[in-house]
Order: sequence, then C-alpha cells, then structure tokens
Amino acid sequence: MALTHFCWHCYAQNERPDGLCARCGEEIAEPADTTFDDRLLWALRHPIPERRMVAVRALARRRAGRAREPLHELATRADDPYLAAAALEALVELDGIEPHRALVAGLARQGPAPVRRVASVLDTGRRSPT
Repeated sequence: MALTHFCWHCYAQNERPDGLCARCGEEIAEPADTTFDDRLLWALRHPIPERRMVAVRALARRRAGRAREPLHELATRADDPYLAAAALEALVELDGIEPHRALVAGLARQGPAPVRRVASVLDTGRRSPT
C-alpha cells in the first residue's frame, strides 16, 4: 500500500513526499522552518476529517493563540457540525467563556444541532458532555 502525501499548499494527494505538486505546481513538502503549531493549523483544513478534529483539540490543549481566528471560522462556518462544535469548545478552552460569550449564546440559539448542544452547555457553565 502506497502512502499518500498531501501538498502543503493545496492539500492535493501526491504519491511522493516532496517535489512539485501535480495540481498546483508548488513544493509538496512543508517549509523547513515549520513548527508543530504550524502543522496543526495546516491540519485544520486537511481533507481527512479526523485530522481536522485532532488538530482542533490539540491546538486548544497547547494554548495556541494563533488558532483563535481559524477556530472561530470553523465554529461559525464549518460544513461539519461536529467539527464546528469542537472548534467552539476549543475557543472556550483557549480563552475562557467571557471573550466568546456572545458567540456561544448566538450558537446556542441558532447553530446546527451539535453546535447548539455544546453552546448551550458552555453558556450555562456546565462541562460539555463531548
């Protein structure tokens, strides 16, 4: 079974870990100075959903401040409501509830069902069941 390598720039699948991407023409491999947090931020848009979910949770645990904006984007616009719910939890884990109270309250009223459930729990101050 051959490994699949995803382009650092466009996430296209490639059969080799380096060289130029068949889709976008950019270097497949990540830049040499890439940090672990950079890799996690990159994984937020990964084609494999499980990798996105792992990245969301890891960024929150690592208190990665650079993740605020991408997590907010996922919480409000992700196509996957479970990823959106995890991103919302990660934002609150990162900063506490106060900076995100309006977002949490709004999503508790009008988000997709999994997001409403998590937002409602966060809004009432109880620990999330997820």
